[in-house]
Amino acid sequence: SNSDSLALRGGAPAPAECELYHVNRDALFSYHRLSESFLQKLWSLYTSAHYKNTPNDLQMLSDAPAHNVFVLLGPTAESSSNNNNKNNSNEGDQLPDILAIVQTSLEGKLSRKTIQAQLARGHRSAGDLIPWTMSQQFGDNNFAQLSGARVVRVAVHPAVQGMGYGSRAMELLY
Repeated sequence: SNSDSLALRGGAPAPAECELYHVNRDALFSYHRLSESFLQKLWSLYTSAHYKNTPNDLQMLSDAPAHNVFVLLGPTAESSSNNNNKNNSNEGDQLPDILAIVQTSLEGKLSRKTIQAQLARGHRSAGDLIPWTMSQQFGDNNFAQLSGARVVRVAVHPAVQGMGYGSRAMELLY
């Protein structure tokens, strides 16, 4: 259930002790039981932190090659995932607590020809929100040729919101 996947089993470690991990999309959507449990934890945190989630958000997470997901985990994450406690029948319990999630989108590196053609038609293709907006608003076709990462979403576990975990995730991302 949603509340089970949101329960914090490892408490609230000091944010400075937490580390940010890049989530491998292929592993996350591999249909393995532990991957499914981790995806459920991740999606439960997303839905608890933001009310406007749609199936398209999950599809973007799985399919959009420019999107990346990072999770902030406590200091015992690596040791707890290797702890094979045979008395524990629920594999999901072996997974580390997800304290925060940062979803990014890599944008830019658009060709000058593409930018000029699309701006002349008055529309843009999907994605690359910041490069398109800056090019359109400031008439700077060179801006979209740059590249960078846009933070799409930051979600912090409801039990530890306001305790510095989102800030720690952003600090480590930078």
